[in-house]
Amino acid sequence: MEKFNLNNVKKILIVKMSSIGDVIHALPTAAALRKYLPEVQLSWIVEPKAYDLVKNHPDLDEVILFDLASINKKIKKLSTFPQALQEIKEIKKRLEKEKFDLVLDLQGLLKSGLISSFTKAPIRLVYCINREGSKFFATHVVPARKETPHIIQKYLDTLVYLGLPIQREDEYQFHLQLTKEEEKFAEQFLTELQLNAEKKIIGVNPATAWPTKNWPPEHYAKLADLLSEKNCQVLFFGSPADKKLVERIQQQMHYPAYNCAGQTTLPQLAAIIKKCAVFLGGDTGPMHLAVAVGTPVVALFGPTDPFYSGPLGPLDLVISKNMPCSPCFKVNKCPLYPKTKCLEEITSQEVAQAMFTLL
Repeated sequence: MEKFNLNNVKKILIVKMSSIGDVIHALPTAAALRKYLPEVQLSWIVEPKAYDLVKNHPDLDEVILFDLASINKKIKKLSTFPQALQEIKEIKKRLEKEKFDLVLDLQGLLKSGLISSFTKAPIRLVYCINREGSKFFATHVVPARKETPHIIQKYLDTLVYLGLPIQREDEYQFHLQLTKEEEKFAEQFLTELQLNAEKKIIGVNPATAWPTKNWPPEHYAKLADLLSEKNCQVLFFGSPADKKLVERIQQQMHYPAYNCAGQTTLPQLAAIIKKCAVFLGGDTGPMHLAVAVGTPVVALFGPTDPFYSGPLGPLDLVISKNMPCSPCFKVNKCPLYPKTKCLEEITSQEVAQAMFTLL
């Protein structure tokens, strides 16, 4: 392993621009850098969707917003193409001017590789799991270690490669900071729902970005009823686009539940989830958000790998059928069955039982 003189490293840039879950998985890397290199100036470049997760992060000195989606739209139109080029030139100029000593490309894609190269930093690391030629923009490729299967551990491997003494407890340090305004919002939001103070609050996020990762709505409905029978009150979360899915679930229920989809920002959602007794979700951003704020989690895994991206918290539980074909990582449709069998076979009763053990 190459020896690095970290005494000369004064400014570090983390390149992890999306998605929400991926950015959350990279937060322990920022926390570890602040722990082991407390004097460095630590910056993070991120896209708008995950910006709110890092804008107030206590371990960061600077957050750089890069609206790649906007630039991509402008590139596709002749009238806005020059503007897109100008914006790329401006971000390139800014990053080069920052004079970073070290860049950690935790994204491992073409876009992150380009960002890394724009800095002209003398040390630019990328993990060996990279695509789209991103390794050609790095000065060093961090080798894989069999003993670190989880993505959080793999991100921390970049620091092990640098020679930092990463410990097991570093994997759980997200340091996600909520503002007083966000915490006040959560208090007011829950007050306006007129919840029963004697009943425990259960957070549920029924939607994911992949159709194959979605547990059936009827299963969620039966689960919510089982929880309601045991003195719990269920809050369904999600994006504005998930409101109708939640309504479908509610229509199949015998007890009332709350449709909170699309009513919060990401930090506001984090503040509400923090007040939940238990959180249930698939392999999706809000589930990882629950882990980051310390709420016990029950996570449902089907086509993806819980050993790679599942919750790592000591109180968190994963329910997976571990079928021979899993994980297949198929996004839109199960290649073997009419429905996603690995999720269909997870029953509401076994999920409820898992959640009761955490209450």
